Amino acid sequence: MKNYYRILGLSIDAEYEEIRAAYKILAQQHHPDKGGSQTEFTLIQEAYTILSDPKTKRVYDNDLLKYISDRQLSTVVRPSGNSSSIWLWLMGLFTCGALAFAYWAYQQHKEQETIINALNKKPVTTSSAPIATTPKKAKRKAVTPSAKKTNSSVPVATSNSSNNDYNQLGGYTGTLYLINTGSFSDLNTAKARQKQLTQFGFSSKIQKINANTEGDTSYNVFIGPYQTLDNANKTLDTLNKQNIDATLEQVVSE
Repeated sequence: MKNYYRILGLSIDAEYEEIRAAYKILAQQHHPDKGGSQTEFTLIQEAYTILSDPKTKRVYDNDLLKYISDRQLSTVVRPSGNSSSIWLWLMGLFTCGALAFAYWAYQQHKEQETIINALNKKPVTTSSAPIATTPKKAKRKAVTPSAKKTNSSVPVATSNSSNNDYNQLGGYTGTLYLINTGSFSDLNTAKARQKQLTQFGFSSKIQKINANTEGDTSYNVFIGPYQTLDNANKTLDTLNKQNIDATLEQVVSE
């Protein structure tokens, strides 16, 4: 009888994860495409097919245990009036009985453990939080502020603009720093991003950008303002760690 456990290099009490891991390693080593033996590869697949299915594994384990017991009995000298032979025969019977009991106890333990795990398993919940459109990732650019002057390498926004009916950035003056977490074509999407940021612990504001020459209106979601570049960079680092794309912008407001 084939010993599939020995073929996979495992003991008879091997768990499913051990069986699966051993199969993956041996299948790669003996795969015919890598120069392995087709016969050996087929034998490994046969062993995994039997041992990976709980039903076929249970039947196979019983047959294997009986086969081992029969072999042990066949090696014991039959009693022939010699006291030492009788003693060996009795020892063989005792060993077989001990093996059978150990296997039965192991099966009972596994079944109880499976039932307990099923009862203790908590239901999986999924989050229904809205997902906002993620802007294209931009490289972080350090901004060097200067009095009444803006850096040409970063966007500049002003706090007062005409036809701005949804602007939470009004009332700020001087040179400030904002973190732009995205530009969206409609207000609902911008609010969804704002809600997402709130879940991560960030307070944000929405600024409406008036229609351009093509008639397109957009909404930018900002975090800030910050009076120092260092504080803005700290928040930007935190956003990056949360995999939230954002860019740093300098705002000069009169």
